[in-house]
Amino acid sequence: MLHELQPDLRELIDLTRQAENYDATMAAAQLAGKPIELGAGAADERRRKSLRIEQLRTKWNI
Repeated sequence: MLHELQPDLRELIDLTRQAENYDATMAAAQLAGKPIELGAGAADERRRKSLRIEQLRTKWNI
């Protein structure tokens, strides 16, 4: 089970870090009064990461 969990856990940690970094960057830019213009791809990628995070959390019940 540990061998199955490790890659998923690494992916979950990496995706969570990326999502938090993205969200913090967007919030900081907004607070600084210089909002970042999003391309359609950026919003879609953020949504994809959120869905994958939720899938992994559900899979391992965490």
